[in-house]
Formats: sequence, C-alpha cells, structure tokens
Amino acid sequence: MVDLSAGASSPSRARRGLRLGARTLDRYLISLMARPMLAALAVAMIALMLERFLRMFGLMSGQHAGLLVIATMLANLVPHYLGLALPAAFCIGMIATLNGLARRHELDAMEAAGWSLRRVGAAFVASGVILSILALLLFGFAQPYARYAYREARHALVAAGWNGRVEEGVFVHFGDGTLLSAGRVGADGRTMAEVVLVVPDDGAETVVTARRGLVVPEPDARTVRLQLEHGVSMGPGGVLRFDRLLMARRFEAVGPFRPRGSIRELTLGELAAGAKAAEPARAAELRAELNGRLVRAVSLVGIALMSVPLGAARNRAPAWPRIALALAILTLYHHALTLAQESGARGALDPAFALWGICAVFTAGAGVAFARATSRGGGSRRRLAPGPR
Repeated sequence: MVDLSAGASSPSRARRGLRLGARTLDRYLISLMARPMLAALAVAMIALMLERFLRMFGLMSGQHAGLLVIATMLANLVPHYLGLALPAAFCIGMIATLNGLARRHELDAMEAAGWSLRRVGAAFVASGVILSILALLLFGFAQPYARYAYREARHALVAAGWNGRVEEGVFVHFGDGTLLSAGRVGADGRTMAEVVLVVPDDGAETVVTARRGLVVPEPDARTVRLQLEHGVSMGPGGVLRFDRLLMARRFEAVGPFRPRGSIRELTLGELAAGAKAAEPARAAELRAELNGRLVRAVSLVGIALMSVPLGAARNRAPAWPRIALALAILTLYHHALTLAQESGARGALDPAFALWGICAVFTAGAGVAFARATSRGGGSRRRLAPGPR
C-alpha cells in the first residue's frame, strides 16, 4: 500500500518553504537597504541642519541665545528637513543595495534560483508603501506642529529683548527704527569705539558718530542709556559737535505669538475642512497644500519603482552615474510639483488635477520601467530551483 499522506503533504511543505524563503529574502534585502539609506539620510540631515544653523547664527548671537534655545529651535526643524531628505535617501539606499548585489553576483544567484528582478524589487516597493504611510504622518501632522513650534521659539527669542551687549560690526535694532553699531567693542560688550548711531527724525535721519561710547541697560530690560563721547551729529538741523551726549532708547514691546493658523501649520484634516468652508481664494491655497502633501507622500512608491531598474547594473558598473540620474529626475519632479502647487494656489489651474496628473505620469513611467526590468547581473539565466517569478 502506498502512503498518500506523505505525498499529499509534500506540496504543502514546499509552499511553506517558498513562503519562508520569500520572507527571508525580503528581510535580507530590507536590512541591506537600511544601512546606506540611513547613512544618506544622516549626511543630508547634517548638511541641511548645518546650513540652517549658519543662517540662524546672526540672530542667535545678536540675542545671546542659550544652548537650550538653540537646541529647541533646531529640533523643531528636524521634521521639515526629514521630509526633504527622505525621498533622496530612500532612492540612494535602493540603488546602492542593488548595485552591491550585482557586483557580488548575488543577483545572478537569485536569478538562477528563480527570483526575478521584479520579485527582488517587490521588497523595496513594499518598503515604499510603508514609508508613504509614515510620510503622511510626517507631512500631515509632525511638520505643521514643528513648524509652528519653531516660529514660536524664534518669536520668543526676538521678544526676549536685548541684554545691552554689542557685537563688533553688527547693527542693533531698536523699536523706533534706531540703529546702533560699533567698529570695536570691549570685552564687556558695552564699551564701544568708532560708534555709529542712526536715529529717525521726521521722515529723515540723523547720523551720530562718536569716538567712544558706553551702553548702560536699565533694570526693566526694555530701555538702555547710550553715553557717547567726542562725536558729531549730522541731520536735518545741521551739523553739531559734542564732547558728551546722553540718550535713552526704548525697545518696542512685543506681544505673545499668534495662534497656529498659517496654511503650512495646518494638519491634513484642518486643510480638508478649511478647503470646504473657506472663500474661493483661500480654498484654492488650502486645496493646493493638501494635495501637495498627499502627492509627495504617495510618490515614495513611484521612487521605489524607478530605483529598482536603475539599481540593477552590470557587475563592474559604478553606482554613482545612476544615483546622479535618479537625483536629477527627483529634482525635476520636485520642481514640477512645486510649480503646479503654486499655480494651483493662485487659482491658475486645478491643483488636484495638476498635482495628481504629474504624480500619475511619474509613477506610470516608473511602473513601466519596473515591469520591463530584467536582471542585468550578467549571469546565467538557468534556474537551479523553482521559485517565485
């Protein structure tokens, strides 16, 4: 008698083995992609944050901000720059991974075992779907609140007033339009030489220059007294020379920061609700912002479809030309979306039609390239074992 139970269970065991093999392969590919992707993301974030820090340096030095204030402002910028760097880092991670697999002949081995390039790339496309969901949370909720928190922290820094210290060559702005600068400043930050003071005077300006000066802050931290020596005042009333001049200048009081409500500070739900109730001009801006965020999140799937055929190169072909090509395509795509969003916000065209139309063209082109992709590892096409195509 033939035991049919063993024979019947063999196909089931084979299918389970194939499923386990597919999951193992997907985990392996994603783990390989994670390293170059995170490295590219870290490099891009550091470069972007450093560039913003240098732009903020003048403001922070003029206000003498502490490390905690600086760290808070930079932390609130992380979601914004993460959204900028994520698509490029994801693309670089996939191309670098597939290029490494081709150079090590692992794509040849996978193809010989029956795993087509499309099946290998399915893991990256699935990663793109997951990242799209995370990007929706990033663009729709994290970025609006972080952007408002950054602007609120900046407002608090500016509203904190001035501590009476002067930086060499830096203009101090008073609330009434008065400007103060010094060519040389002592170690205390308040003893000055080569002083220039510009004071508004009935639609004109009075320019005061002095050899020496001293800044004396008042206890209320909103008023300072300026003591200038051996100088000249030139204004509508003529030229006046003086040996000593005392002036009191008051800073303009700054109130609390505005409530959250700028378009880029609204969440996806708030944008959708506002677009239905707002006046036509405001509704167009809200619809453009809403569709722009959704399109940028969904585009990560198209980026995955584009990167798989670009990444599978011949064994000894370098990866950088395809990375450069991919980044150029992403840059053009980003500018096309930006142009369509701005035109839609002005009411020149329907923002939903324009943005989703560009996204559809990009994703369709990437999908065709993915569907036509074949292994370029240069190895044999002989299959050693059955596997998913």
